Amino acid sequence: MPADMRQPPWPLGQQIGGRYLLRSLLGVGVLGERYLARDEQSGMDVELRAVSGELLPDEAAARKLQGAVARAQALTHPFLLRALELLRHAGRQVLVVQHVVGRSLEELGASGGAYTWNESRPTLGAVAAAVAHASGGGVVLGDLRPSTVLVVGEAVKVTSLGLALALPRARYLAAMAGHPELPMLSPELRAGMTCDERADVFSLAAIGMVLLHGVDLAAARARPRADLPEALIAELDRSLDEDPGRRHPTAGALLAALDQAADGGRPRRRPVTLPASITSPRLPLAPTPAPLPNRQSRPRRRPDRVCLTRPRHPVEP
Repeated sequence: MPADMRQPPWPLGQQIGGRYLLRSLLGVGVLGERYLARDEQSGMDVELRAVSGELLPDEAAARKLQGAVARAQALTHPFLLRALELLRHAGRQVLVVQHVVGRSLEELGASGGAYTWNESRPTLGAVAAAVAHASGGGVVLGDLRPSTVLVVGEAVKVTSLGLALALPRARYLAAMAGHPELPMLSPELRAGMTCDERADVFSLAAIGMVLLHGVDLAAARARPRADLPEALIAELDRSLDEDPGRRHPTAGALLAALDQAADGGRPRRRPVTLPASITSPRLPLAPTPAPLPNRQSRPRRRPDRVCLTRPRHPVEP
């Protein structure tokens, strides 16, 4: 967020909404400050997101945000962060969400390494399931990017809730100006146009490219890894098309196409089923170095790598 859009943080120890006690400032994101708070009624930790007043210039914008939060509250999926309530404090809208502790895909990729398809597939499957569930509830996540996907133990949490599309687009894009993840957002979102699930399909494909290459999206598209199947890159490139009509229509369709491409073009006998109630195996914390450009070469498994391939039971929210 630009420095002139930041507002002074609230003092710790004060109570918000009659029940949430501020404990610490987690950081400042695109929407505003993020606080860790204790719900004094339930005794649980929650996260408060204080939306910057610059993003909500009038009551009409505030009402639109309220509608988006109401739709987000109806979403119940193990891979989606839960929206709890929206309240007003000190003239600002404050979103209360589930508090989870994990590492974002942005943090995991900071070492500059590339993941293999088998390492990336479970996480991409979890994100695709979250997108599909949100779309079924009439919600386009919109701001899906590596920093909004958390690896929580052996689970995955998508923290995008579709709020970006509820904000005045010009003001949201001004807050995102210069952000390194801006290219991960769909062209139609950046152009101020109407978005549907295909906007999230674009972002899902962008996340896939970044995971598989260990570099930013532009660099990955300019120089794809030579050891990956060409068909796999082609399917990702299809969903990165500027025209939404040329992309895969749904997250499930993209995932099915990627599975088929990774399997040498052989279609699966059974349709791809997006995970609904199991956790996704976490990405290993040490990415695989990009192999030499030889299509016959395969990444060798190191003894110090943890490779989790079996589904695990979900983490209690």
